[in-house]
Amino acid sequence: MGGVGKTTHVTRVYKEVATSHFECSAWVAVSQTFTVEDLLRKILKELHSGVSVSASLGRLERRRYLVVLDDVWDAHLWDKLRHAFPDDVFGSSVVMTTHSGEVAKAAALERTMMLEPLPWNEAWKLFCNVAFGGRIPIRCVRSTW
Repeated sequence: MGGVGKTTHVTRVYKEVATSHFECSAWVAVSQTFTVEDLLRKILKELHSGVSVSASLGRLERRRYLVVLDDVWDAHLWDKLRHAFPDDVFGSSVVMTTHSGEVAKAAALERTMMLEPLPWNEAWKLFCNVAFGGRIPIRCVRSTW
């Protein structure tokens, strides 16, 4: 479901752990009309900024990396990319956000986190808190619309 905060949630975690727990990291928005080659090129560019793509191929095997693939629509994306990410003992992670249950099932059903929308009153309080920077006007605190 759209609008439940998937990207926001992953962004906060990414900012917290990307530099402190991983040697390299990449955040890539996946377009609905991606090509595997372009997507891999973007990922490598993010992972190895300042290093040529040809020099960076194969270097993930010895590194702890975090890759976020944001807004994935293709249920077969992980099958197309899996070969590029070594399954090693270094604790690397690939995280995908998606609106599609089919995409989540195809990637890793046992590691799927489903986010549900907040109840209306909690969503409203959160909106007001963000919109007014913690100084919520009394008219903003409502239990019904």
